[in-house]
Amino acid sequence: MKILVVEDNDLKYRRLLEVLTSCGFASENVTRSKNQRSALINLRLHHDLVLLDMTFEVLENKSQTATLQALAGLQVMQYMRRTGLQTPTIVVTQHSSFQQPGTPVIPDIETLDTVLKTNFPGLYRGYVFMTETNNWREVLISHLRPLNG
Repeated sequence: MKILVVEDNDLKYRRLLEVLTSCGFASENVTRSKNQRSALINLRLHHDLVLLDMTFEVLENKSQTATLQALAGLQVMQYMRRTGLQTPTIVVTQHSSFQQPGTPVIPDIETLDTVLKTNFPGLYRGYVFMTETNNWREVLISHLRPLNG
């Protein structure tokens, strides 16, 4: 199974990779993207699963400067929908609310979950709220189990 992990934080990526390998996924089949441009390029290749951070860097077209966007992951999912990609996607985030200029505030993770379920049925498979004090590993494993048949 080929997996795309869209994650800019090195420590968070290593922790995700640890869980993936402990569940039997081969690390050599995991591709990492650290920003939106890389994610969009890698999505054109065949992947069986996407683990998607919600907040990461987006390169501005004209200036080529990177800006952190709270809903960059949402933009990636919109791209996937527009291009017909139906790769199962699990959102993995450390943020509990999302505010980005020009978009309505998403006040909590439950609202984000509702927005994603409504707008991306069949694509969105759930979320993992990743903090030091919660059971994020078990939640991720529960999302992975049906995909690792």
